[in-house]
Amino acid sequence: MKTGMCELYAGMDLRTGRDRVALDGEWVFSYDPEDRGIRERWFERGDLPDTTIVPGCAQAQEHSSARMSVADYAALRAKANALDMKWPVVAPAWYRRSFKVPADWNSREVWLHLGAIMPAAELWLNGVSLGNSRSSRTPIRCNLTSVIRPGAENILALRFAWPEGPALEGCFDFCTPFSGPYRHAWVEAVAPAHVRELWIRTVGIDPPAIVAETIFAQAPASAARLTLEVRDAAGAVRWTAERTATPDADGVCRVSLALLGAALWSPTSPVLYTAHVILRDGGRELDRADARFGIREVRSSGDRIMLNGTPIYLRGGCDDHNYPETVCPPASREYYARRLRALKACGFNYTKSCHEVFTEEFLEAADELGVMVCQEMPFGLTQRRWTPEKCGRELDPAEADFLRREFAAIIRSRRNHPSIVIGATIGEISFDWMTESVHGFFGRELPLLWRALHPGVLVMDLSGTGGEWRGFTGRGPRVTDIIEECPGDSTRQEPLAHPLEPLANLDRPGIYHEYDWIASLPEPELKARYAGLPTLPSGIITLERAAKEAGQDEQLPLFVANSRKLKRFLQKEALEGARRNPRITGYHFWLVHAFSWCQEGALNEFWDLPEDIKVEEFYSWNSDVMILLDDNNRRTFQSGSSAPLGLQVSNFGSHPVSVPALAWQMLAKGKAVAEGRIVLPAIPCGALSASRPISLRFPAAEVPAQYEICVVLLENEKEISRNRWTCWTVPALKHGPWEEKIATDLPFVANAFPGIRPFKSGTAPSVPVVAANCITPALLDWVEQGGRLVAFSGALREYRPGQEYRPGQVHPADWTNSFSNLYRSSAWAMGPMGNMGTVMADHPALGGMPHDGWCQAPFVPLIHGTYPIVLEWFRPERIEPIIRSIGHQSTLVDKAYLFEVGVGRGAVLATSLRFNADEIWNHNPQTAYLLGALLAYAAGDDFHPGQTVPRKVFEQAITR
Repeated sequence: MKTGMCELYAGMDLRTGRDRVALDGEWVFSYDPEDRGIRERWFERGDLPDTTIVPGCAQAQEHSSARMSVADYAALRAKANALDMKWPVVAPAWYRRSFKVPADWNSREVWLHLGAIMPAAELWLNGVSLGNSRSSRTPIRCNLTSVIRPGAENILALRFAWPEGPALEGCFDFCTPFSGPYRHAWVEAVAPAHVRELWIRTVGIDPPAIVAETIFAQAPASAARLTLEVRDAAGAVRWTAERTATPDADGVCRVSLALLGAALWSPTSPVLYTAHVILRDGGRELDRADARFGIREVRSSGDRIMLNGTPIYLRGGCDDHNYPETVCPPASREYYARRLRALKACGFNYTKSCHEVFTEEFLEAADELGVMVCQEMPFGLTQRRWTPEKCGRELDPAEADFLRREFAAIIRSRRNHPSIVIGATIGEISFDWMTESVHGFFGRELPLLWRALHPGVLVMDLSGTGGEWRGFTGRGPRVTDIIEECPGDSTRQEPLAHPLEPLANLDRPGIYHEYDWIASLPEPELKARYAGLPTLPSGIITLERAAKEAGQDEQLPLFVANSRKLKRFLQKEALEGARRNPRITGYHFWLVHAFSWCQEGALNEFWDLPEDIKVEEFYSWNSDVMILLDDNNRRTFQSGSSAPLGLQVSNFGSHPVSVPALAWQMLAKGKAVAEGRIVLPAIPCGALSASRPISLRFPAAEVPAQYEICVVLLENEKEISRNRWTCWTVPALKHGPWEEKIATDLPFVANAFPGIRPFKSGTAPSVPVVAANCITPALLDWVEQGGRLVAFSGALREYRPGQEYRPGQVHPADWTNSFSNLYRSSAWAMGPMGNMGTVMADHPALGGMPHDGWCQAPFVPLIHGTYPIVLEWFRPERIEPIIRSIGHQSTLVDKAYLFEVGVGRGAVLATSLRFNADEIWNHNPQTAYLLGALLAYAAGDDFHPGQTVPRKVFEQAITR
């Protein structure tokens, strides 16, 4: 872009030996909320009241020039969607500093390099306009030669402002809107003919071969020569080539070189080399530049992704660019290396940006550590321009030109990184929303442009479009190498309900998009980590406020711990479920890391290794070679029965498992009660072995029991992988004299217990206990006089405000609503819905069911699909439930699946567990066992609730 006297170029980061003057450090600074700076010529004079640090962003500290109060910041956070930013100011901002360059630079060209600036900036040097850049994700280079003053003081000024018209829309713009030079800055002296771009392109892996493509800022003299040296990690020159430096017809100077004996780059062996290009004219060296690269080949073959000819499974986590310490992405390779080491320790080998690009420092760390990357473009994060309401228009040519230019600049600046294996143009936008021109641009033109600019990656047209597991649309074949979608209705995905969609029509590699939406409560112990940071623990603040208002401060640590237990159980179940689908070749979590307000991540917002679970255990669910339990979607069995369990192995290691054996044990309280060994056929790379049954019989027992199945995969007696699962047994249903004390009008109770008497509503009970799901005033009269009521509710619908009730009758089905009829926690954890976990008390009503304080797998079919009972409607009376559903962090609504309470001289045992669902009875023996335990308890001598509420309070609560 050219304005004023100089030109701004989209550039790339190159390692060079050029003379340079660093511009990092302290700059003077001012916000300009009234936009006076240009008129008053702040670019060349005037005191700016604040200071700030480069690289960095203005929002990393408070500035007096913002002239904002605490209330102003709070309002701005809500308006800008910047939930965790302390100072999310979006007013125009000025950076200015003075610097000197050596006097002998007057014989060379002088260029300014800005690693990246956000969101856009106007530049001045010594009062002269250099132009305006809108390339907020790529390095910016600007020729200063005509305005620089060698040997004298120079004043560089940058004005940052959110531009009108076409703009990028990614995480940097929407989630954490920041401004400033967030990467390194410097000026350098160069010859006119110097290296502007250097791309090392892999053209073969057997044998390894590369082409070095060099673009010069100006064509060298005809006699100039270009030398290519390739060095290994120790710095030794291994291969060389040379040619004239005359560019080809397209302006590129290409040098081909075979690298015989070179190692290939992969996640398990991330070997890197450095290419040095040296430009000489006669005996004089004009310039040299380095580029680090890896040799690798990624392609698709059927429904598999092949890395260097071997199938690979993408075990990914989405990175939404959350930086609590800095707001903007730090310009530090080691910062990202620490994060990526934690990611790999948990078994992940892949990460994806969410509508955003990774910085050079991040990609350098990914290259070194062997983390594969999907680079998604910062287009349309909020879908403001591409929603159904907006997409009625055709694509604006000026916007298309801007996005096309930015798209190409982003790709070109990052092509040397072997870690980038997938490129996605845009995400989470349905094909159905698009006009022909919008679809043609994002769905065809840009994917084809990506293939042309960087043929070494797999290209995705659109990710997460809404269930389009097909390689075509109504507009014809898709231009995509990979299809990435959510598995079914991910917001309602039920555990132990595999297999997932068979995807029979999938004709290319398929990846699960934002897989496993599972959130736990925020972690209050992290609050102290935010002291002195430019970000807020907004989720923790919200949670603690909700706990205080709900009177649950003392229970909060237990709620947090149990919500984490639920998250880990669901993460393991989901990861194994993905691997059991033979058509899928990868997934990426949403998220690999947490936000303060959204604890979706495998890691917290500081990317710490998990403390609530051993990292080795997490890795066992998320590794190249995984052992899977083929359990027919059940984990609870009859005591003394034979279990129909099978074992499988998913092998995406670097070599076949040629002589596999599975050694298994069943443990009870850490002691083996059964064990065995299975020899399997060889398992090729990229294969899921056939399920092999294990001979397993659970011990007969009079009480429920918990067991652990532990399995180790061996190859020639060497351990390759291990995994473990918890399962439960319950004794056969027992009938007893207690049945004669109960009457019911519920078919599922009468069918399970023939000894229970029938009961008709409106008649006076002739027994001590009634089991019903409709509470009439007459039945409440009976309870108040000393009757015992077991109240059931299987409500499967949401509460409707203004619900009308039939006169004289109240329905537990209507007081069970709390917008959370899911066993799993809610997606995104952003609204009042969601079961964030459970708390179970040791209580005789549960019949001794092992539970570790929360509702584990036996309760999945009893919870998923029903709403807990809202206990807040009993206030000011407080009821401590037997099984609590932990409320959402923003409200902590007091709710339960099972509680007891006295009413007058009688008692009520109320439950919303899904006992009345026909489909769960034959497959889940715990259903009948728990139902029997509840009824036997209600008819027994121990049923004396410790809490009593007045009838009026009880009746008002259930008629809400």
